[in-house]
Amino acid sequence: MILYLHGFRSSPASFKARAMQAFMEQQGRAADFVCPQLSPSPKIAIEQSLSLIEGIPASELTVIGRPSILIPYPHAMDDHQAANADVLEKAGAAWVVRQDALDADKLAQMLEKIFADPDGLRARAAAAKSLGHADAAERLADLAERLT
Repeated sequence: MILYLHGFRSSPASFKARAMQAFMEQQGRAADFVCPQLSPSPKIAIEQSLSLIEGIPASELTVIGRPSILIPYPHAMDDHQAANADVLEKAGAAWVVRQDALDADKLAQMLEKIFADPDGLRARAAAAKSLGHADAAERLADLAERLT
């Protein structure tokens, strides 16, 4: 399982990463954490995060066939993170939880339910994989060349 944490102060040493790591260990589950290191400077962090926020992580998860729990940032412009997350949820590739509806107990219950259903987890992994396009960069470059 891959847990992707992002945002300011997200690092493997952050409170949320340590709490999730402790929970995963308590559940007897291994998890790899991906925590991009964002600058504390808002201007630099915005530049760094453009490639992180605009659907790149979701596309990478689909290419490698990993189901995900997505928690869209509720204040994102035009609520685009929720729209992107909804596409994966409707395809059966992800679970979506609204940030205002999430707390530690709900997340723990959700993870317990997910881990108790390995067939469901495999089905979501297959659904995620079916959405992935490993050649997306090449396809985008080809499209750009045709348009110029």
